[in-house]
Amino acid sequence: MRRFGMLAALTALCLLLGGCKAAGRSLAPSGPGSEPAQAQDVPGPNGGAEEEYLFVISRDAPELVRFAATYFCEELAMITDSAVRMTVAGSIAPDAELVTGRAQMAFLNKKRQFEFSPPLAATALPFLYSGYRNFTMRANSPTTLELLERSLRESHKMVPLAAYYQGSRHLLSHFSVEQYGNFENERVAVSDDAEMVSAFTFLGAEAVVADTDGERFDLFLSGEASAAELSLDELAARGGELDSDTAYTFSSHSLVPVWLIAGEAFYDSLTDAQRAGVAELCAYITNLLDNGYVARETELEDAAANLNITFNTEFSSVRNRVFNVMPVPGADAGAAKKLARDLVEVMRRL
Repeated sequence: MRRFGMLAALTALCLLLGGCKAAGRSLAPSGPGSEPAQAQDVPGPNGGAEEEYLFVISRDAPELVRFAATYFCEELAMITDSAVRMTVAGSIAPDAELVTGRAQMAFLNKKRQFEFSPPLAATALPFLYSGYRNFTMRANSPTTLELLERSLRESHKMVPLAAYYQGSRHLLSHFSVEQYGNFENERVAVSDDAEMVSAFTFLGAEAVVADTDGERFDLFLSGEASAAELSLDELAARGGELDSDTAYTFSSHSLVPVWLIAGEAFYDSLTDAQRAGVAELCAYITNLLDNGYVARETELEDAAANLNITFNTEFSSVRNRVFNVMPVPGADAGAAKKLARDLVEVMRRL
């Protein structure tokens, strides 16, 4: 079984989450079509005015993401000596809140939330990362962040601050997946993601779309699919139903970052010292998000260790096959799509 290096004390992080509440008044929308409140001036402690801003997250974001957002806002107030008051708000579409300027910061944790920017979406391509450490090195490298910032500032007046881990789906199969040729004529249950379907189709497999881990697991158990994308959570919960001829490959082929994005006007309004403090805060959030998810995965791996199945780690041949034949964008592809391709090439060389 693979294992991740981490501070042992952080395994207790999830115990904190139950007692954590969002700072300030709640701005969570009350209905399916409602929007978070607008940023406004509120009375300051000395009778003046302090700026109130919004930090938006998905309404259904995991508790760990919600906790990290709340912590960020509390620490930001300290960094700015309470000159900035930022409140966490849930939203159906946090990306839209950023694009329209209704929010000043956001955690974007779903692939569809990256669609407004091809370069940003490229950081969530299937098969791009080989695991957690590879992800942190590629997504948060100075080169990656510089290219993304150049694009997002120009196209949407935004600044990408950091990418965080939230786990990955891996591959459950009745056949070896170590070589790309192994997928020929196999049926693979995959998530409803056009790029994922395209990748497996290119490998010679028939992609069967199913939304949830449970649905994909059932397709695998019934024999309707010979392989399936599956999270460690589902494997630990239902692995006892698997036959001994089953293999689980730590492919990390479906890894979507949690991107911390700031509005350009808000970020540039901070002083140099405040931006330096934000950079340190972004690094510390890694301890909350990355290590929190890694701790959870380690627990799940330990729980799955007793299953009567085979565990594999070799997947590089398949991953390289997908990217080595990526079509070069044509002359009419547009600057953003060409930059997305360049960004992927840079990340793969890291």
